[in-house]
Amino acid sequence: MKIIFLLFVFIVTQPSSLYGQARSNPKEVGTQAATKSDTADQPDPKLAATYKGLFDKAWSQKFVELWNSNPDTAKVFSGMGKVHFVSIGIETIDVFMNYDSAGKATVLGVANSFPTDTLPTFSAELASWAEFMEGKFGAVKGVMTGKIKFRGNWAVAFKYGFKFDKVAPVGKRATEIVNQKKK
Repeated sequence: MKIIFLLFVFIVTQPSSLYGQARSNPKEVGTQAATKSDTADQPDPKLAATYKGLFDKAWSQKFVELWNSNPDTAKVFSGMGKVHFVSIGIETIDVFMNYDSAGKATVLGVANSFPTDTLPTFSAELASWAEFMEGKFGAVKGVMTGKIKFRGNWAVAFKYGFKFDKVAPVGKRATEIVNQKKK
């Protein structure tokens, strides 16, 4: 079953050029002109600036409030336990969270360092987290392409991988509310 899952994820995350789709210009065989999708992989500095406070104390508290207010959303992480989310930008921010048996989140701590324990850790550059929160890619694709790095027990990544996409709209909303309060 795990092999089928990994094969599915591999296929979903591969560029269409691997499937033999013809190029729009037959003279381009052996070369690849820059396309809109090639430039789409470049991080947007404005987007990253919008998410500057991602995982800090104010953001984490707002995220937990929004996450816990919707039982249907919260239940997707039921029993996940303790996990780190790390944003690597000008400064590294680690939010250490716990998801209980009902999926309710609690912030256990926020630190300006990379965690050294062996608990599950999802980390990414700030620009990649911003793109994830905006829905530009899903969690599984993020991990498979290296935009989001995972360290820890892979059973956690397999069990919650697709469910992790529920974090993005809540994280985006938390960012909007926190940024609005700063203005």
